[in-house]
Amino acid sequence: MSDGLAVDQFIPALLPHDAVGGHTLESRRAFREAGLAATIWARTIHHEYAGEARPYRQFGRLAAHSRQRRLLLYQAATVSHGIVEYLLDRPEPKSISYHNLTPPEFYDPFSPGVAAELRQAREELARLAPEVKLATADSEFNAADLRSLGVLDVRVIPPFIGVGNLRPPDATEVARLRAQKGGPALLFVGRLVPNKNHQQLIRLLATLRAGWNADAKLYLVGAPGPSAYVASLHRLAARLAPDGVVFMASIRGAQLRALYEVADVFVSMSEHEGFGVPLVEAMRARLPVVALDRGAVAETLAGSGVLLRSSELTFAAAMVARLIEDEALRSRLIEHQAQRANELERVPREDLIVAAARAAALAG
Repeated sequence: MSDGLAVDQFIPALLPHDAVGGHTLESRRAFREAGLAATIWARTIHHEYAGEARPYRQFGRLAAHSRQRRLLLYQAATVSHGIVEYLLDRPEPKSISYHNLTPPEFYDPFSPGVAAELRQAREELARLAPEVKLATADSEFNAADLRSLGVLDVRVIPPFIGVGNLRPPDATEVARLRAQKGGPALLFVGRLVPNKNHQQLIRLLATLRAGWNADAKLYLVGAPGPSAYVASLHRLAARLAPDGVVFMASIRGAQLRALYEVADVFVSMSEHEGFGVPLVEAMRARLPVVALDRGAVAETLAGSGVLLRSSELTFAAAMVARLIEDEALRSRLIEHQAQRANELERVPREDLIVAAARAAALAG
């Protein structure tokens, strides 16, 4: 039943295959199913989403002719390109859905421009925070970050996680990958950006090839980030593991599920994670996870998977090799991971997001 509340979500860019964009669309669905009016406003709208969002500067005209109570919900994950300034000039109650900002120091050596944008995004968030009485965050790690800026009431709600990897894997793609595999296969899924620490994954592969199995391969799946960073990865791979690293652009659905099917272990050496959706995808796909304990990784795994306290290569390589060779250990780990994935599936995200929006509007 409608309670007269309209939730207006603001996002810098609504793009395909984007986790924050997907979360925004799913949130809109939840609001509408609960009887709330819900609109997405953006600066950049990809042509595939032409009917899903409106230019954010048109919001004022709609609000001027509406008598509904409104909540302005900012999806925070990058520089706003003017949206935060716009929101600060509006009188309506405001809230934040926080998906984490990568520390700019990771980008300084590779892309000073992106680093500057991340610093600007942090400044924007600090300016918006005092206007917000209640916010949501993907993880307790992210919530603590938001509280440090002065938002006292932050509710932790795990993000909506796509169902693409639950589709049956593409049989043709599985056969192709198995044919070219040759040896044990490590997998990591995540954009080619500096905080993901792909260099250490390549070094880990080299360690495994030198001391355990010379045919081991590493699949790196993700859209390219700063060109200087991507080039450094290709140079390192050519030097340490010739023909051992397979770089793949972002893939989705049955193709991605095929990679999870063929790989032997999912390995993350990421130095900064606000949640880690691919960790959950791997757990869903019954693929053992070995991950460096940084950011929200331990929180997301919640006792499942193998958590590395450091990125020291000898121990990490030994653990990866053991997980591939020890079937009993592998099976126990997969079952623990499946339980954690099921826990995350059962979180009533829709109800929690709607309740948070209503409370934020009242707290105003």
